[in-house]
Amino acid sequence: MSDAPRRLRVLFVIPSLAQAGAERYLYEYTRALDPARFEIEVLTSEGTGEADFYYRKLRALGVPIHTRLSGARLAILQAMLPDRRRLREVKRTIGRAGAALGELERSLRLRGLLERFDIISFLQIEAYYALQSVLPDNERVLIHLMSHRFQYDAPIYDRLVSGRKYRFLVFDENQIQELRGSAGEHGETTIVPLALDLTGRESLYDPPGSGKKRIAIYSRIDPSRRLEPMMYAFQGLARRTDAELWLYGRGDATALGNLLDVLRIRDRVILPGHQEDLEASLRRDQPHLVWMISIDGAVGYGTVEVGTFGVPMAFFNFGGEPEEVVRARTNGAINTFASVPELVDWSARMLADQPALTALGQRIREYVRATYDIEKSAPILAAQYERIGPARGT
Repeated sequence: MSDAPRRLRVLFVIPSLAQAGAERYLYEYTRALDPARFEIEVLTSEGTGEADFYYRKLRALGVPIHTRLSGARLAILQAMLPDRRRLREVKRTIGRAGAALGELERSLRLRGLLERFDIISFLQIEAYYALQSVLPDNERVLIHLMSHRFQYDAPIYDRLVSGRKYRFLVFDENQIQELRGSAGEHGETTIVPLALDLTGRESLYDPPGSGKKRIAIYSRIDPSRRLEPMMYAFQGLARRTDAELWLYGRGDATALGNLLDVLRIRDRVILPGHQEDLEASLRRDQPHLVWMISIDGAVGYGTVEVGTFGVPMAFFNFGGEPEEVVRARTNGAINTFASVPELVDWSARMLADQPALTALGQRIREYVRATYDIEKSAPILAAQYERIGPARGT
């Protein structure tokens, strides 16, 4: 009989395993957590399979993934179903989020599955709402807030329940302030940064010295991304500089195309589509400058990954801090702009000064490596799990 302490059983709950930010976060932290201390499984409701990028990556790590169940496994779990009245209550409570996780009711038999785990880690608050009414309490629950409030078209925290104990993991201090006025206002909050394995990443910035200046944006084409200010900025930049805009990302470009027509820039905008290998696209296409969005100094995974390769960036800021404050706090790496004219003026000056752009790319690279290394961040999450989970060995 082994004397080794029992591993903590952790269930990550996430709507999707496509290639996106929350999914990247799940993969990076799953890979970084010590398998001798944690036994990790993933619950997702969508038709996940080999076509989904992080399904393949997680399966390669040997992580069990619960999606649609059938046959013998379904029969075993059938007895764990709540009664029909309770299922109707769950359905009503889930609402819109249930559209993403509705498969859970039919094929995962929630109660029995959830009871097997010491810790339930919800990535995205929508995933938590889908199961909130079938959780007896939040004693084993952590909620990772993976988006800022401005990315939602409706209030996002008003479905939290008074009297419940909430533990939130945030990647930006601004998210703590966004909880004010909700039932989660006095919940426990811990900052767990977005993080990557940064080993083996070289600087590859080497744009052409002649021809059009190439601006790139790496983002889903989706209303939650709020890309409109950067489309207006490119219109202004194109009047001053011979430039083209490359917008990489999946999504429905119909509404965006209408805006491009109104701004009369469609002929200068290229839509290469989703890039499964971001490094390869940067190496191949060599943008002179990348535009992204930020909340003050808080940035997303696209920014972190682009930055590891020494590519210069500028940010349209949806936060409230002055740009000089953000620049000082990030050692000049994160240059934010709160208005379209400011972003246009700065970009036009920088595109005329290639050495300055190259130097900026190296500052961003140094900042990212100092701030977003998974080796520094994984112990924070591990400590949270061990604090709220049962004593190891029990």
